[in-house]
Amino acid sequence: MNNGILISILVVGPFCVSSHSQNMFLEEDFTTGIPADWSQITLGWGGDIFETGFKKVDGSPDVYHEAWCNFGFFFRDNHLLTPPMDFSGLNSVAFRCDQFHAAAASMVYNGIEVTTDGGASFTPAHVLTGTVDGFSTLDVDLDPWVGKKNVQVSFHYQSAIGNEWSIDNVRIHTPQPVYTVQNLASRANARFTLSGASPGGIAVMAWSVIGPGPLPVGFGNIDLSPPVFLLPYQFTGPSGIAQNNIPVPPGLSGISFWTHGADVLLGSQITLSNSISTVIQ
Repeated sequence: MNNGILISILVVGPFCVSSHSQNMFLEEDFTTGIPADWSQITLGWGGDIFETGFKKVDGSPDVYHEAWCNFGFFFRDNHLLTPPMDFSGLNSVAFRCDQFHAAAASMVYNGIEVTTDGGASFTPAHVLTGTVDGFSTLDVDLDPWVGKKNVQVSFHYQSAIGNEWSIDNVRIHTPQPVYTVQNLASRANARFTLSGASPGGIAVMAWSVIGPGPLPVGFGNIDLSPPVFLLPYQFTGPSGIAQNNIPVPPGLSGISFWTHGADVLLGSQITLSNSISTVIQ
């Protein structure tokens, strides 16, 4: 099958949108503490922030925040933020984590918030209520932020005394295939990976250096501006993963690069992945 045939597949259709299981856009278990690409914003007293926890959630490493009286009655107002995420091309995305509360009766504010401007402003996605101690799982709808860039999810903690909040097993997930690009640099071998696709399908990976589209096709919009080029198509294995390893020629550093993936089952269904906007290093 050549690129011309694949372009016809993408543009003509018709296709229905396939249904996938929940694929992980971000996963963090804090097994080695708070990762370097996470960040904290301290708005109140800075002597008590999110730290490595005591395995209270499920017996594995976690993170926690507390404000016990031996630290004084200073008001804590802190954010723990995920790394920035690009939700371009996604139609649905959600958040899940496991948590454990101690002294929940003294909770002032625990909330899941979202920022798209690096922490200059936050929008609440879910505010915790109740005074029950112990374990629970928290699910939050992030659909209001689909199609947005620079999305960071925040654990926002406020208290002056008590209220220990432990967090583990953070998951940002989507029913769409998840597309990633690694090592996109001049003179390097770039890796394009589509995961969470249909086993036995075809992974289509397209790219442009002109812009992010949108380019209307028979099943929606591709986030690419013409001319659009295709990487070699790959069949997805039993695990639903396909990969292209492409050498990047010299002299391309600094060029803007847009790419979008799709999971194709010929004559049946097609599902777009998230799209990616980046710069060749």
